[in-house]
Amino acid sequence: MPYERPSNVAVERINPDVAHELVESGRAVLVDVRERGAYAHRHIAGALSIPAAQLMANLGFLPRDKAVIFYCT
Repeated sequence: MPYERPSNVAVERINPDVAHELVESGRAVLVDVRERGAYAHRHIAGALSIPAAQLMANLGFLPRDKAVIFYCT
């Protein structure tokens, strides 16, 4: 069954410059949702690895006091 985002969760697309600023200032964390092999090959320094298929089972590991930025490329 596909995941449906709760209506009280804000989602917005941001550009790389904004993402960089948020992460550098400590206001956000990066989550790479690609498979582990792709993450191991190359990823953004400091990004967490949580493959998309495992995301729901690992939501508890994400901070609640920061923005979470997901990326896959």
